[in-house]
Amino acid sequence: MWDNHPSVVMLGYKVRTILAANPQVDKIGLCRGKRCVKEGGISCQRCQDNQALKENTGKHAVSYYSELEMVLDSYWVPIEGKKDLFLHYAADITEYAAERMFPQG
Repeated sequence: MWDNHPSVVMLGYKVRTILAANPQVDKIGLCRGKRCVKEGGISCQRCQDNQALKENTGKHAVSYYSELEMVLDSYWVPIEGKKDLFLHYAADITEYAAERMFPQG
C-alpha cells in the first residue's frame, strides 16, 4: 500500500521493532524484523513512538537528520484497535525547509 511513497513508511511495534515497511527503508539501512533504534545508524533521539502509544494520539516532528542530510517531516500514529502498533512515516522536505533547519557553521 505504501510502496510508492517517496520516503520511509513503517509499521512498528512498541519496542521499535519494524514489522513491515516500504522499500525506502532499504535505502537508509533499516531492516524489517529488527529494532529501528539498533539499525541504520540513524539517531532516534527525536523518536516519538513511545509518547504516541502512551497518549494514543498522533505525534509530529520536523527535524534535520545529519545521517541522511535531510529535513524530515515525521509522524507517529497509533493504529486504532491494535494495541502497541503504530505507523511511522516521513516526508523529505529538505528542498522546502527554512535555513534555520540546517546546521550552522
